Amino acid sequence: MMTLHDSGDVRAPSGSATRTGRRRIVALVACAILLAATALLHPASAWADGDGDVAYWSLFNAEEESAASAVFVTYVSLDDMVNDENRVGLFFPDGNGFGQNIVGAGSDGSTFWSLFNAEEESAASAVFVTYGSLDDMVNDENRVGLFFPDGNGFGQNIVGAGSDGSTFWSLFNAEEESAASAVFVTYGSLDDMVNDENRVGLFFPDGNGFGQNIVGAGSDGSTFWSLFNAEEESAASAVFVTYGSLDDMVNDENRVGLFFPDGNGFGQNIVGTGAGVPLSAIDSDGDGVSDAFDLCPGTVLGEADEPPSPKKNRFWADDAGEFVDATGSASGWSIEDTAGCSAAQIIEAAGLGQGHTRFGITRSALEQWAASAG
Repeated sequence: MMTLHDSGDVRAPSGSATRTGRRRIVALVACAILLAATALLHPASAWADGDGDVAYWSLFNAEEESAASAVFVTYVSLDDMVNDENRVGLFFPDGNGFGQNIVGAGSDGSTFWSLFNAEEESAASAVFVTYGSLDDMVNDENRVGLFFPDGNGFGQNIVGAGSDGSTFWSLFNAEEESAASAVFVTYGSLDDMVNDENRVGLFFPDGNGFGQNIVGAGSDGSTFWSLFNAEEESAASAVFVTYGSLDDMVNDENRVGLFFPDGNGFGQNIVGTGAGVPLSAIDSDGDGVSDAFDLCPGTVLGEADEPPSPKKNRFWADDAGEFVDATGSASGWSIEDTAGCSAAQIIEAAGLGQGHTRFGITRSALEQWAASAG
């Protein structure tokens, strides 16, 4: 696995809104006036969509302005967020007095987090703060945990972090370094991300030559996006670029859409972005069945599910999640039909005999489980 060797390997803001370009005080005042007006029109409590399971947000934070708090703006759809239209709520995350230092925020569908990183401060690590709800995050209240992601010594360069519900990522981008691309680092768990430990992958999103301008990235579990905003450029709006997969996002390849979030005239101040991931998009054990419909957490497929003495017409789940027998013949049932349960898990849960454990589950037992799970 590759690691970052020095701060020159990454480019990004280490501060309250570090990479968004020079923001004029006049623009900041105008922004504050408009945002305050928006707050009157949209109550703070109205943050989620009709189903209450997905919300999108942009984080506004003017560069080189260290007194005013950052501002969260929420939306009910991805389209509204990437265009900054139809705002639902507006929040000042200054519950603990450090709102000016927030540069990013994300969620895996159950835990929410903000990323604090003081502008023009290159020695101290960024800090992750976790929360139990979106409402707590956007107001910086009821903190659950506080973490210093300095496991590899580059915590000061983290400017964003996100998740699609199963994979987590941090975005490294050194402040006042305009040549080198930003770097995505992926992790298998929230704990690894907030501590920068057990890195899984490292990616340079320079597929189109603008990796140095990426300041944030997010996902709603199906669509992925990066936020581009050139440092020391105060006139042009930030740009959202959407992708169909995590792999495309971290490499900036196969772009699907490009959007200018300037619907309210302050696109140049957007430094962070994210979304709550619906439970239907989360697959914690990677078996192909979302947590919302998975009756068996921690499912392991393939060789681990194969019985010690496999026989014809006795089945187990292969690597693809298909129930097969010793001859490789398919049963016609898959892990989706059994609600995320392998043969071993069904045998244990249903209290089936030792014959099932030794030779594999019978077709009739498999059919009965699938019928009850459906």
